[in-house]
Amino acid sequence: MREWTDEDKKNVEGLLTSFSDADEVCAVTGCEKKDLDKLCMKAFGNTFEDTKARFRLVGRAKFNKVVFDAMSGGNAKALEMFSRMHMGYDPISTHGKAKSVPSKPDKKLEL
Repeated sequence: MREWTDEDKKNVEGLLTSFSDADEVCAVTGCEKKDLDKLCMKAFGNTFEDTKARFRLVGRAKFNKVVFDAMSGGNAKALEMFSRMHMGYDPISTHGKAKSVPSKPDKKLEL
C-alpha cells in the first residue's frame, strides 16, 4: 500500500465532495478498497465512511450555496430548484391539469 500524496488527498476530497464512492476513489488514486480506511485515517483522521459522509455534507453545502446565489441573482430555474429542495414546492403536481373552467352562470347576462 502506497501512502497518498498531497495531490491524492486533494483528489479524494474533490471526489467525495462531488458524491463519488469507493470505486471512483480507488480508480483515481490507484489504491485497493481494503486500504481505504487506513489511508483515510492517516490523511483525514476518520474511516473512509466517516470521511465520505463529511465531504458529502460539504459538497451539499457548496451546492446549496451556488443554487442560493443563482436564485438571489434572479435565475428562475435556480429559484424553482431551491423551492423544491427547501420549501416542499412540487411543480410536477400542477403539470398537465386543465385550468378550471368557470361554471355557467345561473342567469344570462344581457348587455
